[in-house]
Parts: sequence; C-alpha cells; structure tokens
Amino acid sequence: MTTSGDFPKYSDLMLPVLQAVDALGGSGSAREITAWVLESIGATEEQLAVTSPNRPASVLVDRVDWARSYCKLAGALERPQRALYLRSALVKEILGLPELEARRR
Repeated sequence: MTTSGDFPKYSDLMLPVLQAVDALGGSGSAREITAWVLESIGATEEQLAVTSPNRPASVLVDRVDWARSYCKLAGALERPQRALYLRSALVKEILGLPELEARRR
C-alpha cells in the first residue's frame, strides 16, 4: 500500500517544477506544470489516489502545488496572472548547475 510517506517532499519537487516550466517553453499553466512533473517522476494512479484524511486532493499533486508556490516565493517563477507561471532569469542559472547543486539552490 502506498502512503504519503513514500512520496518526495515538496522541496524535492522544486527542481522538476523549474524543469517543467523550461521544457514548456518558459511559461505554463499550473495544470501543465503539474502534469509534466507527475509524468517526469513516473507517478502512478495508485500514488495519485492517496489523499490526506482532512483533504480530498491527492497528496502528490498537493506537494507539486507547494513546490510551484515555493519556486515563486524564491523568485524563480513569476505569476503575472492566476495559474500562469513564467520562468525568471534565475531559472536559467539554476538549470545550468550540476543537479545536486541545483537542488540545493
């Protein structure tokens, strides 16, 4: 049985979020980014079905949402309108780093 403890933390999903926006051409909707990240990490239907006791939303999708929010707070993403995200100049710098260093950054 899959539990929420088996999933990556939101902080582990921040780099895939930035990679998603970059792969989408520098901008993407929240749904496009989430779909790209879930596909890139190989999320299964079983994993997507895991919810928190007090929230009906998928735990994994919720963590991708938090990762996207923290990327915005860190200045790596801009949000000119609701649900639309643009990469900032910081993304190119981060994605140019070796993966371990990019994840720390």
